[in-house]
Amino acid sequence: MLSNYKLIPNDQELLHSPCKSVSKRKGLKIADILLKEIKANKPICIGMASNQIGLNKRVAVVHIEPTDKPIILINPVIIEKEHPLKAMHEGCMSFPNQQKKVVRYGWIKVETKLGVYEFGKRKPSFNDYLTCVAVQHEIDHLNGVTIMDKCLQPMVGTKKPKRNSPCHCGSGNKYKNCCL
Repeated sequence: MLSNYKLIPNDQELLHSPCKSVSKRKGLKIADILLKEIKANKPICIGMASNQIGLNKRVAVVHIEPTDKPIILINPVIIEKEHPLKAMHEGCMSFPNQQKKVVRYGWIKVETKLGVYEFGKRKPSFNDYLTCVAVQHEIDHLNGVTIMDKCLQPMVGTKKPKRNSPCHCGSGNKYKNCCL
């Protein structure tokens, strides 16, 4: 359960609207609130965006391991990206008990009020990939995009692609190297 703030229902407009920029000082206050909410919802929650609790500000926090330092994203913008991952199943606090397959980049560079950060393939560990996916997931929330908007839809009424055909997920990879 969320401790002090209520998780807004997934049909509210705020969850589907881009968030507004915020100052560094205000962003750090909101990040503190989000971190408390993440900790109150461990282990199912590893990240949260401010609009998920009704605050229309561009702030999100990702906190994978309790021993790691939380990643605070204030007005984040992905400035570089490369190497799409295979589609991964993601969950979301805004859509409880649902997992959707979403394609994410394997490496990103993000600019925030606190600096520029890189996430992904440069450190080939599962936690680093998970962090990279979680950061993209939370930035999507701040842009008004949810996993329901980005999830791969089953192909209906079409043939399954051949192994060397381009993958239907839009990654640009051959089907055999992507979603097979």
